[in-house]
Amino acid sequence: QDFACLVPSSLIEVSNSLIHPLEYSVALYYNLPCSKGVFLASQGYMFKVAGIPAGSIIRQLGRFTILNIDDFQKAVVGHKNGERVSVRYTLLNSFGQMFQRSLIIDKLWFPFQRADRDDARGKWKYIPCEALNVSKPCFSNTLPRGTKPMLQNSKITPLSALVL
Repeated sequence: QDFACLVPSSLIEVSNSLIHPLEYSVALYYNLPCSKGVFLASQGYMFKVAGIPAGSIIRQLGRFTILNIDDFQKAVVGHKNGERVSVRYTLLNSFGQMFQRSLIIDKLWFPFQRADRDDARGKWKYIPCEALNVSKPCFSNTLPRGTKPMLQNSKITPLSALVL
């Protein structure tokens, strides 16, 4: 057998997390099916904040059931940045026990991209998972046109005048 067929040929990076299909050798060692979720190899930001440990197998993200890496990509694309979703996952050593946590989707601060292995060139090809589905942050440092600042004519009381 070709060894390249046994290791994952694609991965997804989102919120500084690394997600890929469950490796054949890991599935064999733990007696798990390879097609029942994706493997969280590195926690990154949003999974760490949610308390989901590295080494988890993500089975459901929001309303999407996750069977493979394509399902995971569709699930993240299907949710807006900043949206709170429920995540169902299992751990390698307790596959029969399902855990559930609340997670806030974060696609703003780190790249959301997919890497596919190109065996002919021996390199990974990175493709952005979405370019237009990232909502802008809720804050802005500019005022809308025609709006005057609220403190334009107000006087600020010195701090020493407030001390008794």
